[in-house]
Amino acid sequence: GSFRSKPALNDLSPPVSTTTEVAPSSSKLRAASVSWRSASGDIALMPRDATARLSGLYAVTLDLVDTSSLLAKVDAAVAGGAAIVQYRNKTATPGLRVVQARALAQLGRGRALFIVNDDARLAAAVGADGVHVGESDGTLAEVRRDLGPSGLIGVSCYNDFARAQHFAAQGVDYIA
Repeated sequence: GSFRSKPALNDLSPPVSTTTEVAPSSSKLRAASVSWRSASGDIALMPRDATARLSGLYAVTLDLVDTSSLLAKVDAAVAGGAAIVQYRNKTATPGLRVVQARALAQLGRGRALFIVNDDARLAAAVGADGVHVGESDGTLAEVRRDLGPSGLIGVSCYNDFARAQHFAAQGVDYIA
C-alpha cells in the first residue's frame, strides 16, 4: 500500500492503534505495526516487518579496543548461528565506536541483524538495523527521530513489568 509522508516524530502523540501478537507459549510481544497521529491529525504507519527476523541467538559484543579481534569474534558468532549482534562497547572512545560500528555493520550485512547499544545517531550513521536503549538514552520519540522511521528499537526494562508493558504499548520492537 501507499503511505502518506510521515510527520515529524517529535510532533506525535502516543500511538492511536497498535497491532500486537502474543505467542501462546511465550511472553514475547511483537508489534506488527504502530499508527501515530500528529498534532495536525496526519497518521503515520510504521511497519514492523523486520521484527519477524528478531528471533534466534542474540549476541552482545565485549568491550574490546582491538577492532580486528572484535570483528573475528563477531564473525565467529555469526558463523556459529548468531542471528542478531548488538555492538556494546562502554569503554571505547567516540571515534573508536564509529570505526567499530561501521566495520561491524559491514561484516553483518545480509548475515545477521546489527543493533547498536545506547546511540541511535550512531546506529543511523553506520546503517545499523536498530538500536537498543536504556532508561537514560532519551525518550522513544527522540530515539525514533535520531534512528529514522524504519530502524528497530529495543528497550531494557530492568525486570520491571510495568516498564515493559508501557514500551510494548508504545510499539518498540523488542524488550529485554
